[in-house]
Amino acid sequence: MSGATVAEYTAAKESGQQASLWDSMREDIDVIFDAVRPLATGSEFTSNDVRDELDRRGVPTKSRAGLFRKVCALHLLEPVMDHIPGVGDVHRSIPSRGKSANGAHVKVYRRTAVPVPDRETWLPPPRGI
Repeated sequence: MSGATVAEYTAAKESGQQASLWDSMREDIDVIFDAVRPLATGSEFTSNDVRDELDRRGVPTKSRAGLFRKVCALHLLEPVMDHIPGVGDVHRSIPSRGKSANGAHVKVYRRTAVPVPDRETWLPPPRGI
């Protein structure tokens, strides 16, 4: 992109990242949809709850945060926030139960009352169509 402005470069980069995220989510989002669908409104949910199924289906670790962002954007889950005096509101986290977590934490989400959509009602068409 020689000769491109910083804004053009940034827009192209973000467009590529978004396309990549959609591609991975087209195959992977069903795992989280299936896990979220039976949850009662107000139930808390983390990646700990769906890790085994994500692993079984071969969903790459690096794409999992994007899946949770998309589910939140669809208003199926919302971040559970805690207020810490002097700091402000922070997204609640708990220790990961992953085999290689090494002290890592996962974020906590709450199930909303929004119904889980059919995947065809929200996914963009595959690239090249």
